[in-house]
Amino acid sequence: MIRSFALLFLSLFTFIYSSQGAENALSNPATDGGVESALTIFKTLSQDDVLRLTIETDLDHLIENKYRNDYQEAKLTVNGIDSSIEHRVKIKPRGKFRRKTCDFPPLKIKFGKSELEDKGLSTAHKSLKLVTHCMEDEDAEQRIIKEYLAYKIYNQLTEASYKVQLVEITYINSVKDSIADVKYGFLIENTDEMAERINGEEIENCYNITLDSINKRYSHIIPMFQYMISNMDWRPQMLQNVKVVDKENGDRIMIPYDFDFSGLVDAPYARPSADFQQSDVRERIYMHKVADLNELEPTIRYFKSHKKEIFHIIKSCEHLSKKNRRKMVNYINGFYQTLESPLLCEIAFVK
Repeated sequence: MIRSFALLFLSLFTFIYSSQGAENALSNPATDGGVESALTIFKTLSQDDVLRLTIETDLDHLIENKYRNDYQEAKLTVNGIDSSIEHRVKIKPRGKFRRKTCDFPPLKIKFGKSELEDKGLSTAHKSLKLVTHCMEDEDAEQRIIKEYLAYKIYNQLTEASYKVQLVEITYINSVKDSIADVKYGFLIENTDEMAERINGEEIENCYNITLDSINKRYSHIIPMFQYMISNMDWRPQMLQNVKVVDKENGDRIMIPYDFDFSGLVDAPYARPSADFQQSDVRERIYMHKVADLNELEPTIRYFKSHKKEIFHIIKSCEHLSKKNRRKMVNYINGFYQTLESPLLCEIAFVK
């Protein structure tokens, strides 16, 4: 009887979340397959469309102490169509550059073990990263959506990537009787959860790693993707904006993240790479040039095979303005024009 009641409660809880939308699982050929892990908080929050959340906390304290690493109490509410679910969480500012630069810092959200257990959820992955609007200018939220789409594009290319969930957040200052602020953001899958999903484990502190030392397929997919979005803000040897995962089959792979410095996003604080004499953040420079273009032919064909799906990701995002959708399509189209020209490929990719 008790077991039946527990199963009924879990089914009801899962249904409430899933009624907000099913997880958008894209088909990714560049994978050796993954595992279906236990029901996690990220899975319950994953859906096709934007997820509406409310975060209530002392916002003044959060912003005034954004350089500290202390957690503070908060209430996170998942707002469904017919119901809402509350979580007592702890939040803190995170990040390095964005914490210094942003008017509103990115956040780390930690869920309590006992609360997850009470809801029948896995306690293995209790924290999530939240990328916030950062700046208070009129284009800030559009930049958030563009960075979110960069993650979605990489999801299309490989399952060895961070899944993300677009959210619309109502921020309520718990110590003030003020008007709530509504902003876009996105949640990022927990690193350990991502590694488990692709049958692997994160390897930390493996500095001086190079692209040549990882699985050859990924060693070309990653720099080609970074070239496509014009992101120079990553360095494998320093583990800058990349994670390293060793898979059970022996493959060592690398997973990129943080795309706000890319030309695709074109943030006002992004600066051209002096190391590569980049004149503008939207100027594409390939960071892993080859001796012979034939080495890149499989990768070029692979990116061409995903052209339709990549454009669909951009064009179908109704939360991005028509103007920005058009600009993103035109920018990505410039990448594909290079791939269609052997001469331009030679110039762009060969030493």
